[in-house]
Amino acid sequence: MNRVFFIGISSFILPRKFYFRIPLRSGGITLGLHVNFRATATYSASALTPLKLAAVDPRRVIEISQKFPIIAAGLSWCTAREFATLGDQAIRLGRLSARQRLAHLFLELWHRFALIQDDKGNWLEIPMTQQDLADTLGMSLVHTNRSLKSLRDAGLISVTKDHVRLNDVQALIEMSEFNPEHLSEFEI
Repeated sequence: MNRVFFIGISSFILPRKFYFRIPLRSGGITLGLHVNFRATATYSASALTPLKLAAVDPRRVIEISQKFPIIAAGLSWCTAREFATLGDQAIRLGRLSARQRLAHLFLELWHRFALIQDDKGNWLEIPMTQQDLADTLGMSLVHTNRSLKSLRDAGLISVTKDHVRLNDVQALIEMSEFNPEHLSEFEI
């Protein structure tokens, strides 16, 4: 059974904390892989849902990479995919309108769930408040609320307490200029 967890990434670089919530699958994420490249971390992570964590000594990563090149390739791929995801977040914040930001984030989450075979049709289970969405997308709570209402009124999404339904996926893709190519699975 796949279990999906949500975490929040909080940056210490900015005076006001920046949050980015992403869904994770049990056994399918690496976080802080390159922690030894800096004297101190520039971000922290916190769980929005219960999860189990396994800590690996970063010095072991080099040893594992030397002994098991296929694992090293997979870890490199995970890093590249996470950088691409962060690039998407930068584009969302810097280029997209509020409605586009919400649509883009919902589509990214929808594609991530599909990759881990947690497909519930066009429904997303999102244990995030509107304040979480606002923090993630660099918007005020009022602007987030109005933008969600605009997407609902246009018939593009439906929202319940912890769920969002993507009513017209193609229209959301076109409106938000979403491209899921970097979310593909690792293959050898």
